[in-house]
Amino acid sequence: MSRMSKQAMPTQIGKYRIDRVLGTGAMGVVYLAFDPHLERPVALKTVRRELLASEDSSGDMLARFRNEARAAGRLAHPNIVTVHDFGEDDSRAYIVMEYVAGHGLDTLLVPGHPLPLSDAFHWLAQLLAALAYAHEAGVVHRDIKPANLLVTAAGLLKVADFGVARIGSSATSSGWMIGTPSYMSPEQFEGESVDARADLFSAGVMLYRMLTGRQPFAGSPATIRRQILKDAPTRPSAIVAALPPAIDAMLARALARRPEDRFGSAAEWLASLRSLVISPAPADDDLTIVTPSAYWSASSPAHATGGASNSPMPSAPQSWPPDILARIERQLATHMGPLASLLVRRAAMQANDLPALGAQLVAVLPDSARSQFEQDFARLTAGVPDGSILTSSSTGPRVATAAAKVSSVSPATAAGMPPAGAIDQASIDAVAVKLAVYLGPIAKMIASREARRAVNFDEFLQRVESCIADAAQRRRFRHDVDSSA
Repeated sequence: MSRMSKQAMPTQIGKYRIDRVLGTGAMGVVYLAFDPHLERPVALKTVRRELLASEDSSGDMLARFRNEARAAGRLAHPNIVTVHDFGEDDSRAYIVMEYVAGHGLDTLLVPGHPLPLSDAFHWLAQLLAALAYAHEAGVVHRDIKPANLLVTAAGLLKVADFGVARIGSSATSSGWMIGTPSYMSPEQFEGESVDARADLFSAGVMLYRMLTGRQPFAGSPATIRRQILKDAPTRPSAIVAALPPAIDAMLARALARRPEDRFGSAAEWLASLRSLVISPAPADDDLTIVTPSAYWSASSPAHATGGASNSPMPSAPQSWPPDILARIERQLATHMGPLASLLVRRAAMQANDLPALGAQLVAVLPDSARSQFEQDFARLTAGVPDGSILTSSSTGPRVATAAAKVSSVSPATAAGMPPAGAIDQASIDAVAVKLAVYLGPIAKMIASREARRAVNFDEFLQRVESCIADAAQRRRFRHDVDSSA
């Protein structure tokens, strides 16, 4: 029985009404709460009572918690989770934050499955924008990793968990090692003082994982420390042959041992990323990478928390018919936006029949959308026999999951409709310029990708519009496009 089940969930903390548990961790519990004064949902993060009661005289646990509130509380950026309030109630401390309806980026990264360049750059650009803002404000996060990055249904990334952040000139006592081992910079492992370039090293580890499907540094904490301090990771293009040499060079700089050899700032890296994104993307920039089945039996990289993992990579499951997955992805996108492709891909890898696939997808939806999607899923898969939907091949290379094929086959093509080639390049470029106002330098790549997947220009606009998180911004974007038509 879990600790939460043994204790009654509070009905109120401070002025905030407690509705349900969002998650539990080593430090405490995160609740979905309601602010009665502003009448809005919030996320309320608490420190466990027993941790506060048993902390030593240094008060480190409570100090870290207060530090998180102070660090994030001074930042107001669309890619950073907003902190509204901090309080202490009896022996309990709590932080009140913006409620983000989404998932940790770590849940969208399947070990052994590289992301398309466009998806990886989408997340990285948003992370760098957030870091550039935080660093300018004097805040160094010091624990950047996928689990601390929240992704909304519309594809907006938000940086969370500033519990070990450094603010201004304040620093942890010399000799203390702070962070998550597999994402820590060499200077963090050495217990030295850190600056913004430590966050850039962690961002480099994250990009490496997204583009290769594996960690650059893996094993026990001691092994990871030795690798980070002494060993250069395998070149990304040696793992994924389709990656261009520019990616090798970018990651070599981001993961340089000496801080002075890395990008000087998040803004500088973002500018470098922009120069790559502006270049026309090849037509197959998000084709599935096919690897020999022996590849999937390699050892699994360490988990995001840095713990070792000796379990083998799961072998590739049987293939799902692409037309079925394309229909499901298209319907899921009406609720989850551009995340639909990743979610279908992950669910198809784990499920062996239609009921299991549907259950996987329903679980990631907000409560308000589940009933409708269940009805749509039943309609889309009506008449498909559960037992015969999967097919397999016992010879030659195989894809980790046929859901990955959806990323290179548009729903229109899968359904037997005309391809989206009728959308001319001038129209795509014009939309990309307007989209860049809201999404930044990755707009051109997103516009090119969605044009290939859309049936016609109207669907193309709907697809790129869904990538804008804010509803008011989506309306302005559509108005800008319509005005110039």
